[in-house]
Amino acid sequence: ESIQELSFNTLSIEPATAATSNSPHNHKKAAGNKVVSRKTAIQSSLLLASMMLPGAANARETMYPDINFNEGEVDRQVMRKTNIDSKKRRQQSRMETLQTTSAFSLFLRSPRDFAGALVWGSGLWFLSGSRSNPLINPLANLCYNAEYEPWLKDRNEGLFSPVPLPLLLVAITLFFVFGILTEKIVLLLVEGDSILCLQLAGVLLLNGIFFEIGRFASDDKAQNREETERDEVLQAEFAEFAERRIKTGGNCHRSEVVTSFRRYFGKYRNADNSNPLNDLEIERLCRNYVKSVGVGDMTSAGFFKGIQLNKDADKALRV
Repeated sequence: ESIQELSFNTLSIEPATAATSNSPHNHKKAAGNKVVSRKTAIQSSLLLASMMLPGAANARETMYPDINFNEGEVDRQVMRKTNIDSKKRRQQSRMETLQTTSAFSLFLRSPRDFAGALVWGSGLWFLSGSRSNPLINPLANLCYNAEYEPWLKDRNEGLFSPVPLPLLLVAITLFFVFGILTEKIVLLLVEGDSILCLQLAGVLLLNGIFFEIGRFASDDKAQNREETERDEVLQAEFAEFAERRIKTGGNCHRSEVVTSFRRYFGKYRNADNSNPLNDLEIERLCRNYVKSVGVGDMTSAGFFKGIQLNKDADKALRV
């Protein structure tokens, strides 16, 4: 209705301006009224067009759910009662576990007990040295005769040797029994909390695996017979080399010792030949020799103080 009135007023302005006199002042006034009427008509048209257009689209939803905090309000008393009941059930379960647990019983009540015993046994197995643990040799001597078993003879001499599968299964079964007994004792100590007992078993297993990896990394594992015999040959050869090519006093670099040793023994001149011997092994032999004669050790720069090469004796072998 406002638009129609605005249009009518706009149209009614033009006849009024036409009816005025033709004086210059009235002519200017009529021209101004025409401009105003045109502007008003344009504004009316734009307003009408904007009213006919649909609403602007929104990239996001502008409707939000009505949240009524009064409906579905959580009763604190119910929550408190639920927590109390849950604690009572856990306490009752722990009391039942304590009543049915004996430190000398091998009975497993649930799969959780079996898993706990397995983890405890595995942790004890790795922590004690796995196949090199102290129980392997007594079991082997109890089940086998060392006179007819070369691997058992090597183990009795302090060397490493693979264990037969039947003996390995017996050892694993024995450590599983140890795991069951350990789990029972820990359950008694933690007042029947089976979850805490299983967590402690996992910590023990991780530490056992860590120590087992450390033994391999630091060469702490016992050597087998082949490795021991090779080390004995190398020590004898280096003793011969030191007797003829090394003299006390002065100092020398480790690279000089390695080069001179390879010149003295032609079979070791190439590190990748049929008798492989890397530089670190020669360096280890020289360190052992220096310690045996009591002149010191190798410095951080790689120099051996207290020994030097007999270059006069080495000239004949220089290539």
